[in-house]
Amino acid sequence: MRRPRLLVLTPLLLILSACGGEGPSSNRDLPNSADRVADSNFVDTTVPLPEGVEFGAIQGQALLLGVAPGNRVIRMGVDPKCAEMTAGQTVVQKLVVATREGDLANVFVHLEANVPSPPPSLDPVMINQEACIYEPRVVGVRLGQTVEILNSDDLLHNLHGFSGADDGFNVGQPAAGLVHRFQAAHEEVMLHMTCDIHRWMDSYIGIVNHSYFDVTPGDGGFGIDAVPVGTYTINAWHEVYGELSQTVEVRVGETTTVDFSYTAEDQ
Repeated sequence: MRRPRLLVLTPLLLILSACGGEGPSSNRDLPNSADRVADSNFVDTTVPLPEGVEFGAIQGQALLLGVAPGNRVIRMGVDPKCAEMTAGQTVVQKLVVATREGDLANVFVHLEANVPSPPPSLDPVMINQEACIYEPRVVGVRLGQTVEILNSDDLLHNLHGFSGADDGFNVGQPAAGLVHRFQAAHEEVMLHMTCDIHRWMDSYIGIVNHSYFDVTPGDGGFGIDAVPVGTYTINAWHEVYGELSQTVEVRVGETTTVDFSYTAEDQ
C-alpha cells in the first residue's frame, strides 16, 4: 500500500503558507446565497507556536479488514433533472469506499485537544453540489476558516447542516452558481450536511481548532506534517464504522506511523 510522502516544514514556512492570500478568482467572484458567519462571541483559542518549538510528522493508513459491503444505487429518477444529468450512469451512495486491498477512503483523522498551531488558512474549504451529489463527501476545516458550498446544478438544492454544537444551518440555493459561506463557531466531529430535497445527498465536515488533521483519499493514506514534538491522542472517524483512537508520540525530525483498522462486519 502506498504511503504518503511527507515533509517536515519549518514554523516560518507554515505561517507563510497559512497566510498566503486569497484563493482563485473563480471562488472570490461567485455570488452569495444567505451568507452565515461565526457569531460575534467566537474566539479562536488556538495555542500559538512558541519560539524554538521542534517538529516531527505522522503518517499512516486507514484499512478495512474483510469484504467491503456494496453501496446501494441512488434512485436519481426521483428528480427528473438529476436523472437527466446522470443519464446512462449508475450512481451509488458512497458509504464505504475501499480498494480490494482494504485501503479505506473518507476517514477523518485528527489530533485531539488544543495543540500549538499556525494561524488558520485564508483559503476556503470547498464543497461542490454537482449532478445532485456533494463532492467531496468528507472534509476537514479549522475554526476561523471559511467553508464555501457551491451549487453547480441548475436546480434547487437545500443545504441543511445538522450540528450538535450549535453550528447548524438551513439554506436554500435555487440556482447554479450560488455559494453559501460559513465559519463554524465550535469544534465538532462531525457536522452532517444533507439536502432536504434530495435526501440521498450527504457530506460531513470535521471542525477542529488546529491544523493537524487529514482526510484519507482512495488509497487510504494520511499524513500530518510539522507536528510539535509530544504525545497525543489521534482519532479516526468513518461515517459507517465510527471512531478509533490511539496514542502517538511525535519525535524531533521523525515520521511516526499510525494505522487504523476497521472490520467490515462492524456496522
